[in-house]
Amino acid sequence: MTFATYTYVRYISTTMMIDRICPHCGQPILEGSLFCLDCGRRILRKAETASGQRLAKLRTAEVIDELEALPSGSYVFVVEGVDRGSRLDLKANGTFTIGRDGADFQLQDPFLSRLHAEIKADGNRWLINDLHSTNGSFLNDIPAKGQELLDGDQIEIGYTTLIFHVKL
Repeated sequence: MTFATYTYVRYISTTMMIDRICPHCGQPILEGSLFCLDCGRRILRKAETASGQRLAKLRTAEVIDELEALPSGSYVFVVEGVDRGSRLDLKANGTFTIGRDGADFQLQDPFLSRLHAEIKADGNRWLINDLHSTNGSFLNDIPAKGQELLDGDQIEIGYTTLIFHVKL
């Protein structure tokens, strides 16, 4: 931590309580914050971290069971969040938006922007892009900026976690 960062943290901590440090960017997190003010990532409460990881694995296993009945194609499944169990069937050569209102795949998460992210076909590949949302879109903990989606990739938007799957 640099002297300027230490001074800034020390100044903030005299007026507001610093709860912990963001695991993604290393900046201080104010007590009660749901998102990092610096990088925009969702901050899990201490109790959510361990149980959330176990739940995400369990829910992913539930989705895998559901995949057996699906025809060949590409899909995005909601495995964590208000819309858990929802599915978006991606059609070839399409562009699909994800968001709270006016999107192709509408989710009820209040931490999503109206048009939050976009999944776009590029030949035989699928790409994900954040649409300048307030809280960001993340692919495997990396900000989504046109990366290729691979089978099993995890997408985080707001308080919603999605899994991308390709069934051949």
